[in-house]
Amino acid sequence: MIFGIPYAEWIGYIVVVVLVFAFGLPNGWLKRLEKYYSSDHLHQTVAPEDVRDIILQMSNGEECVLNEEEGREAVALFNGAKLVEKTGASNEAEGARLRIVCKDGRTIEIMPYRRDVIIRLSGDKKKRGPIGYWAKQDALSEWLRRSGGELN
Repeated sequence: MIFGIPYAEWIGYIVVVVLVFAFGLPNGWLKRLEKYYSSDHLHQTVAPEDVRDIILQMSNGEECVLNEEEGREAVALFNGAKLVEKTGASNEAEGARLRIVCKDGRTIEIMPYRRDVIIRLSGDKKKRGPIGYWAKQDALSEWLRRSGGELN
């Protein structure tokens, strides 16, 4: 007996403490790793007032700068896209490409991919190269295919 508590009860307390640490710490580490390796942070919305230029590159290579109304529509479609998964940056464009140049120097390139889009973010100081991800947005993909062959 220690402090008036039998040894069997002390063993039970020790077992409980060990089990709490054995199951609690790895769970905390897994949460940190999950947050570190998740792709949820990739797709971030862009405010229309943070955009400097929106350039539409046609299938034939011609480029045009979108007017304010078309630019707001394109930004709204981009903001409505849902992240699917991080992927290697693809150059397979089935239509026009849209390049959003932000005032802070970031560049977002959007390309149609099947019925969705591939989005490529320019590299920043922390990340060396461009980051590409696949996002679900049927309307944006269709909008790029329609705009691909015609200048407005």
